[in-house]
Amino acid sequence: MIIVGVNEVGRGCLVGIVVAGAVILPNDFTWPELTDSKKRDTLYALITHQCQWAVVEASGD
Repeated sequence: MIIVGVNEVGRGCLVGIVVAGAVILPNDFTWPELTDSKKRDTLYALITHQCQWAVVEASGD
């Protein structure tokens, strides 16, 4: 089974742009501080190099 973490931000396509991101962590991915938002730069580097990820933008236009 593959588990995908997804999050979105925006007011909705009728009002403006919506941006969504998704990440699939590999089974051997371990990082004890995963929930520590102060470590975003380190986490970004790990995710972009070790995981499958995507960011998309959508609008009503």
